[in-house]
Amino acid sequence: RENLALPLEYHKRFPPNEIQEMVSAIIRSFDLEAVADRRPSAVAGSQRKACCVARALIMQPEMLILDDPTTGLGPQAARALATYVKDNLREGRLKFVFLTTEDTTLIYTLEPKILEIRNQWLEWAA
Repeated sequence: RENLALPLEYHKRFPPNEIQEMVSAIIRSFDLEAVADRRPSAVAGSQRKACCVARALIMQPEMLILDDPTTGLGPQAARALATYVKDNLREGRLKFVFLTTEDTTLIYTLEPKILEIRNQWLEWAA
């Protein structure tokens, strides 16, 4: 909980009560309620990774660069990430997402414009 609130408190973009609401919402989204008040060293690796992803998203960035973002995430956290990206793209809060992944479920969930590297050339995927 404190780890997720830290960047919001540091940048002073939101009042304290709104910060706590945002933190609680993202904790629920990533299914981290059971470990919300534990230290990072006391939780499983997949939960630590989910917290890292949630911490990056809590600042509501306009652009994301994601390199295999679902590797090491549990199914709920992977769905939460896909939902966050899709919803924020649709609503215009997220402007650009650059993604490298072999996770076809994530790719098709996001309905992206796909650019593939084939034979050292960039090509639009069909």
